[in-house]
Amino acid sequence: AYLACVRYTDRQVGKVRLALQQYGLAENTIVVLWGDHGWNLGDSQMWAKHAPFERAIRSPLIIRVPGLTSGNKSSALVETIDVFPTLGSLSKPTFKLTQHTLDGKDMTPILKDPQATVRGAALSFWGKAVSVRTDQYRLITSKVDGQYAHFELFDKTTGFDPVRNLAPENMPVVRELLRHIPR
Repeated sequence: AYLACVRYTDRQVGKVRLALQQYGLAENTIVVLWGDHGWNLGDSQMWAKHAPFERAIRSPLIIRVPGLTSGNKSSALVETIDVFPTLGSLSKPTFKLTQHTLDGKDMTPILKDPQATVRGAALSFWGKAVSVRTDQYRLITSKVDGQYAHFELFDKTTGFDPVRNLAPENMPVVRELLRHIPR
């Protein structure tokens, strides 16, 4: 069923691309394919979607900007809140986007150069859990009585779904990653 859903979505993307070409809109339309986060299909002994682990939090994001992007892939860290300011930057509206400063970051530097970065860490929240993802680590923690506790630290360089908790022997790394969480 999961693969059928992916196949169906892929076909719909093809229909959108074809329609943009048919109506002469492909060269002046920004296309964003932004997917929902993933499932743990038995991974980490879970059959669930809502968890602070890599497989469940990671989501697809594809942005096509005529004259700017050309099928490049980037491993730069971004958050879904970065989509809106990026579209604002790319489309250059004549009106003010928002009354207040946005928390999201403009991803245009990454679209121009896949090696660029706009964030040192990406945050995710689920229930009481907070996850901080950097290019090397994922820290998962939760607040207990106003303090962060129950630390799980995983080294992303060891594979997609690392399972060994490195937090007990790496508390300096844990403290450094905690600094990314807003107060």
